[in-house]
Amino acid sequence: MMEHILRHMAGYGFDQAVVTLHTLPGAIRSYFGRGPWHGIDLDYSTEVEPLGTAGSVSLAARGWSE
Repeated sequence: MMEHILRHMAGYGFDQAVVTLHTLPGAIRSYFGRGPWHGIDLDYSTEVEPLGTAGSVSLAARGWSE
């Protein structure tokens, strides 16, 4: 599913994305790498403890400038 979404994003011109992770972060990072992955540079925000519905997004936003 994630691969499908990233390909779709690339088709619309996205060139960077932050991926929030909790389950299997090592496997996902290993598979996708940092990029460019089909033209998208990937960054990861790993949620060590569950932070709730918007918690992972809030955690990722701390390092996002635009």
